[in-house]
Amino acid sequence: DNGFTADNGAGIYFSGSSSTILHCTLAHHQATGMGGGIYNTNGTLRIIDSDIRENSAASGAGVYTYNGDTFLINTLIEENESSGKGAGIYQIEGSLDVINCTIIENVSADEGGGLYDYYIGSAESGWENTDIDLRNSIFWNNDPDGVKVLNDVNNQIDINNCNLQEFLDGSIGENNISEDPNFIWGVHVYSNSPCIDVGTSEGAATTDMDGDIRPYGVETDIGVDEYTDADADAMPDWFEAEYGVSDPAADADSDGLTNLDEYENETDANDADSDDDTLSDGDEVHLYGSDPNSADGDEDGLPDAWEIQYGMDAAISSATGDFDQDGYLNYEEYAAGTDPSNSDSDGDGMADGWEVDYGFDPLVAADASLDTDGDGLTNAEESELGTDPNDADSDDDGLQDDEESNPLTYDPWADPDGDYTPNYYESRYGTDATDASSKPSASYYVDASAASNGTGAVDSPFLTIQA
Repeated sequence: DNGFTADNGAGIYFSGSSSTILHCTLAHHQATGMGGGIYNTNGTLRIIDSDIRENSAASGAGVYTYNGDTFLINTLIEENESSGKGAGIYQIEGSLDVINCTIIENVSADEGGGLYDYYIGSAESGWENTDIDLRNSIFWNNDPDGVKVLNDVNNQIDINNCNLQEFLDGSIGENNISEDPNFIWGVHVYSNSPCIDVGTSEGAATTDMDGDIRPYGVETDIGVDEYTDADADAMPDWFEAEYGVSDPAADADSDGLTNLDEYENETDANDADSDDDTLSDGDEVHLYGSDPNSADGDEDGLPDAWEIQYGMDAAISSATGDFDQDGYLNYEEYAAGTDPSNSDSDGDGMADGWEVDYGFDPLVAADASLDTDGDGLTNAEESELGTDPNDADSDDDGLQDDEESNPLTYDPWADPDGDYTPNYYESRYGTDATDASSKPSASYYVDASAASNGTGAVDSPFLTIQA
């Protein structure tokens, strides 16, 4: 699990050797060519009780085998990704045996998400033919298809007692099924899985991935897991051994879930808070309906505990809602640290969303008494009036917001104080538009040569009379 990069065989490259890989994990390797996890050519390779996951390559992201003899037994091949074909396994010539394996969620850009068999031509063309034996194995949720092989007269293809999501021609083998494996705890099978007791003991693995003896029931199970429950208490033996529990009705960690509940919910029987989100597993399951294995079960970017603290449903995405109707979305409230259940988190009379829109801090109350735009109105008053706290004249009518009875309406010719002087002139000459006794003085200009009306100096063509 070191994330190596190479042209071919980034994880391990075998050529002309006889080798065995036992109890190994090969993950996160990248090949620009073939074999992200393993490349085997002209040799015999046995891969037993291993996990090959999350590797990438142009072809054969998990395993690439060319003109070799490759045996996969009790091995998990999952989540490998190929930019070409055969994300899980890519086979050319030679032989391939896949026994009691689980091949799931591998993705190819082209064909054979789970397994691709490259058939080149007839034996006369100089190419060797393929011998494939798939037995007691699961191919599920691979994209675009689980198994892509050519059942040609020159190829020996045997597929028996397998669970194939894309069901193949019945002539390839017998006793194959195509049913949801019903996985639990990764690739363990649940007690009602269709994979139980439908395999064949002929050539089967003698133990499963947990070391349990096969077969446990009337026949061996399909896949890497053999369902065993010696005391018939609905908790499989591996779970009891791993968590040290035996009584299904007991509650080992006192979290409100019985040991059987812990198994069925895939939670830690010895940890009251499996996902460390401050909510007990029991409360998440029984009270809130949230996911006890994820701190953000609905994947909305809001922690379950935060959503529950403020009365939201942690099982339903709430990120783009506005719980308190303050114009500030829930995910914005979470990021800012504001209270999504209180439209005015700092209690300053200004809604959180309004404060953020105009560049104020919704967690600082002191900004309410400021007059940011110097128009004579505090920010709190601007919020109440609906004016712009960063613009002294919100309606751009030439009057400051504090000079108007309706500062959001453009009305320069209104006369609220009834002094026959419009607001525009009152503002221009500095008088009070709300006080009739305060009005600008008028200036009249007459032609002094026409008459001797008024007073003033007659030594100029005009004289000014102040009213």
